[in-house]
Amino acid sequence: MSRPQDHGSNGSETSPLLLGGGDIGEQHDQEIPTHRDADPMRFWVMAIFVFLVSNQAVFWFTFSSAGTPGVREYYAIDDGTLDMLLNWGPIGGMLGAPFAIWLLSKPRGLQKSMQLASALMLGCCALRLVPCYFSPTARQRASAHSWLHTGQFLNALSGPLVMGTCSMLSAVWFPPECRSTATAVAYCGGSMGGALGFAFGPLILKNSAGNTKLLLQVEAAMALVPFLACFFCLPAAPCRGSASAAVLVPKEATSVNVWFARVGKAARNPTMLALAAIAGVQAGVNSAWGGLIPQTVANPTTASLCGLLNGVLQLGGNVAGGAIADTLFRRRLKAALQLSFVLNAIALVLFALSVPSVFSHQAFLPTSPPVVIMWAALAGFFQGSADPILFELGAELTYGKSAMGAEGISGNLLVLVWNLTSFVMFFLAPMIQAMSINVIAPGAFLLVAIGTAVLIAEKYSRQDTERQLAHSEQRLN
Repeated sequence: MSRPQDHGSNGSETSPLLLGGGDIGEQHDQEIPTHRDADPMRFWVMAIFVFLVSNQAVFWFTFSSAGTPGVREYYAIDDGTLDMLLNWGPIGGMLGAPFAIWLLSKPRGLQKSMQLASALMLGCCALRLVPCYFSPTARQRASAHSWLHTGQFLNALSGPLVMGTCSMLSAVWFPPECRSTATAVAYCGGSMGGALGFAFGPLILKNSAGNTKLLLQVEAAMALVPFLACFFCLPAAPCRGSASAAVLVPKEATSVNVWFARVGKAARNPTMLALAAIAGVQAGVNSAWGGLIPQTVANPTTASLCGLLNGVLQLGGNVAGGAIADTLFRRRLKAALQLSFVLNAIALVLFALSVPSVFSHQAFLPTSPPVVIMWAALAGFFQGSADPILFELGAELTYGKSAMGAEGISGNLLVLVWNLTSFVMFFLAPMIQAMSINVIAPGAFLLVAIGTAVLIAEKYSRQDTERQLAHSEQRLN
């Protein structure tokens, strides 16, 4: 297969690449293209991106979802090994976030980020397959398990390269009027992969250790498809110019010293740091609450449906959050975020009143399994609606602080905090009494809603720049 010519690129390493962010006063080494119709190739790029993000989540959960007695016997692994294979996710995510920010500052950074992520995922799947060709005795040795750990670590490193670039993708490829929705769709890949991850392994394994090799082969094939697409069919940038007039086109890579200075300046933005802290609390509470559903809901079937529909409705919430951020709350993202937090708290309170609590062994409200499931699903919807708003508000807050891509900095800062929170919650979760989480969770979301009102000073420099440039273009025409 021949490699197509990159859209909007002359093929050289210093050719222009569309990146978000930048001060108008820093345009001495940059050009701003005129605003044109968005390239239809954006849908192809989005499809590849969602496939990548979904794969990353599926591969992360491979051994946790497939942790049946048969698979434990296949590798002779215990709960500690399974937990470590899962924990490589946040560890690799934290280590990889700074590199992802740096890569996005390079010419053709978004394209390179997706290509490297696809290569890391394919490498992950290849390494995990190696022990399958060992003898049963050799496969169960600790040295053989190192192949699994290395593979999971590679997959973890790919996380920031895709999870932290959702808003960068939408800024580069999609017009401003649907940018938040595009961010939401891109982010949905992670939620979708998380839901598929826990169903995919058992579906193929069917409690048979002999199907472990088949599972890993199928996932390797899943990794190969986006790898080929990224290296042979992925354009570097839209062929019709920038999807947004405010997306800058650097002509050459930023020096290391300048890059560190600009990233440091953006990272010291107090409002962005407050937003990241709020996002971390949100992620940690959601993780703890969701993980304790089996302990707070007595009926196993009801608990399973609560967890399933909570995850499914998060996908709907992702898209809905992006849509309202593009329409009703276009310049009121702070209000949209507060509304999401408050409605989530209300859904969690109603859920808590419908199940036994620390105060009573009986529910306070008349209840039934469908009612409990409904409140859990609504909580998932409002939990998901906040995610794209956080990404887009972060991009607006950091815009103008750096010429190398506000979306890359803010997105990966959020991912870094989320990974840190996930890692911390792994140690804290066993200390949390199951029933108390139904009191802690709604209280925490009310607190973050108040924190958002007090600590977040919203501004829309990127949208203001787009309007100014659009008016200038109209005058020229």
